[in-house]
Amino acid sequence: MNSKILGCFFAAAFCTGLNAETLVVPVAGKGWQIEFEGPRLFMEKTDPTEEGLRYKANAGRFNLSIFVEQPPDGGGDNEACRKFYWAQGQRNPMIQKPTVKLWSAPQAECVEYEMDTGPDASGAHVMMSNINCFVSYQGKWIDVHASVIAPKPGEVERLRKLARSLVCKAFPDAAQARDQQFKLPGLGAVKMKIPAGWLAGNSTQVLTEGMPDQHTIALFSPAHPNKHWKLTFFLIGKKISTLEQLKEITNRALQSNVAASVEGKADMQEIKLTRGVGFRCTFTDASLVGKPVQIGNAKVISTAFIAPQQDALGSITIFADTAEDADFESANRALETIELLRLPDV
Repeated sequence: MNSKILGCFFAAAFCTGLNAETLVVPVAGKGWQIEFEGPRLFMEKTDPTEEGLRYKANAGRFNLSIFVEQPPDGGGDNEACRKFYWAQGQRNPMIQKPTVKLWSAPQAECVEYEMDTGPDASGAHVMMSNINCFVSYQGKWIDVHASVIAPKPGEVERLRKLARSLVCKAFPDAAQARDQQFKLPGLGAVKMKIPAGWLAGNSTQVLTEGMPDQHTIALFSPAHPNKHWKLTFFLIGKKISTLEQLKEITNRALQSNVAASVEGKADMQEIKLTRGVGFRCTFTDASLVGKPVQIGNAKVISTAFIAPQQDALGSITIFADTAEDADFESANRALETIELLRLPDV
């Protein structure tokens, strides 16, 4: 029940036909976020730290990592940040030295280069195009690394576009609740009321051969990195129309949560949806009881399963440090506002 969300890498194409999206990486508790243009992600993994965060994301051959850290020796500007990190990074023997280019984006100092990742199964050497963007912001140093394996025409320019679009900025205002809709290609759109104190992050889409597409929506608290939630939706073969059917699915899915919890049982509470059925349970991580709050280890999790349409299932996890946290409570209440709309254009 650790609050670090784990993801798997899926082998799908990062193709130039995909529309770019505005991706958001929150530096929760610090007052700001990182934004840039990139493809719709297949997975993302955020590890908050006391200094900032470590972040990884993936979309097939496209890979992304971000480090937000405390600078050494009092820090400095973007150029100082690049000089410090590149002095270490350029030692990598896979880097093709003649391809290294240093250039400036509007809000970052960049290094562009090619890497020889070695031979593939056929013996041919596989190249990887890379860009590192270095930023000094709000007393932190930021290293954004984006790469694409075996780049196709136009994909290197997409990496450069990511670098040129990179910006660090204060969080939007989260003081008021607001209705929001998220398009899920091939499934429809999720409509819900985002409660005050929460902001929407990225939507990811996992494409796995022989399996239904999985769409995940991330929500986060700008105030504290241990408070966040994820909503995952996918189509199912068996239609769910009654609470008893969903209760059977929920009981099977919650076994590991029950085993690791203080509660020792699944006390399921019905979620009153406008359409469909739902249950939720709250668990306290037994291994963290009595220990100080630690960034990256939320103590309480609410697990919910909903069927907002008979042929669709939603799995939702909400994390916080206490069950009495006002944001945690408002997130659980907001589950009742979720609707899955079927739209002809998605």
